[in-house]
This record gives sequence, C-alpha cells and structure tokens, in this order.
Amino acid sequence: MPDMLEQFAEETIEELLKKLPAARRLKGLSAGERLEGLSVDELLSSLPAETRAALAKRLKENGSPPAN
Repeated sequence: MPDMLEQFAEETIEELLKKLPAARRLKGLSAGERLEGLSVDELLSSLPAETRAALAKRLKENGSPPAN
C-alpha cells in the first residue's frame, strides 16, 4: 500500500509541475541551480547577442574567470 501511495503522490506532483508556469517552477532556486546541467553551447544559445557581447567584453577586460 505505501508503494501505491508513493506512486500516486509522484504522479500527482508530475502533473502539477507540468501545469505550473516556468517562473513558478523556478521560484526559490539559485541562479546556479537554474543553470545546472546546461552545456556551454545551450547556455550561450539561450543568451541574447547583446549579453554574449557584454560577457565577451568583460572576459577580455578582466581576463579569464577563475577555474572552479
């Protein structure tokens, strides 16, 4: 019985998450958590050209960012 209850809860949560707007699903997550799992290409392709240019300029002015 607990397995059925867990499965029901999991399915219900999945349904609710699908219905929520993206902003609401992301509420409470840090910027790092929101970006987690994205490749560099995915990240760059999602940024507007102006933002990519500003980042490139900043990296050129300040040198490479420190390695993590």
